[in-house]
Amino acid sequence: MEYAENCEYDYFEIYDGKDTSAPLIGKYCSFNSPGTIIANNPSGSLTFKFVSDDQYPTTGWEAIVSCVSE
Repeated sequence: MEYAENCEYDYFEIYDGKDTSAPLIGKYCSFNSPGTIIANNPSGSLTFKFVSDDQYPTTGWEAIVSCVSE
């Protein structure tokens, strides 16, 4: 993703639920990694929203997702 100190160009958001109306866990960009995220809602869902402009195409981002039952 494009480097921007305030995440204004390329970023992704993680929501604790089935869609973007769920509580926002955080907004991440550049080298700002969210680390381990665990869903804290009854459905166990997480929503990822990726936003990018077309100014500086780069390699994007990667996520490793694991689903476990408790």
